[in-house]
Amino acid sequence: MTFRYARHTSDLESIEKFYTEIVGLEKLGGFKNHNHYNGLFLGISILIGI
Repeated sequence: MTFRYARHTSDLESIEKFYTEIVGLEKLGGFKNHNHYNGLFLGISILIGI
């Protein structure tokens, strides 16, 4: 099963902290200054074979 979710934020650092430290997801990757946006990819690496 694949689940994807996008959320707009002006505080990416707090969002990363919430989803990694509280929810328990792992940071799988990210990007900076892509069409003036920064973002990150979160998930559970064992489920996708990383």
